[in-house]
Amino acid sequence: VLEVGRPLEFIFPIDGRVDPTVREKGYPGVFIIGEPGQKVRASETGIVKFARKENHLLKLYGNMVVIEHPKGYQTVYSNLGEIFVKPKQIVKRGQIIGTVGSSGEWGKSGIYFEISKVYKGKIYPINPLEVLK
Repeated sequence: VLEVGRPLEFIFPIDGRVDPTVREKGYPGVFIIGEPGQKVRASETGIVKFARKENHLLKLYGNMVVIEHPKGYQTVYSNLGEIFVKPKQIVKRGQIIGTVGSSGEWGKSGIYFEISKVYKGKIYPINPLEVLK
């Protein structure tokens, strides 16, 4: 298990405006509007659990990275253009993990971002707007 030796502090993965309609539609995460090719940062230090195009879950997730963080947290970054990390790689908070994609599914360019807590095998979504710095 990775420890960071400090309190966890999740940062915005890209600089951009949050589209409020995504949470209104019932998604647990947020869509952050960005420019295609804009660099995407790891929100907090962790270990890459998943990094590839996801065809099985939902088409709209596209290129996706999932990072596991200390204390049972995980973050999901989807609608990426490019992915620069591999599974099992340790990433530091602020490290570039990929680029913003342009999505037909979301109707705008940017990334879809989730934070959740995994406890006893269950995933509990957290509103990213309540914890992002």
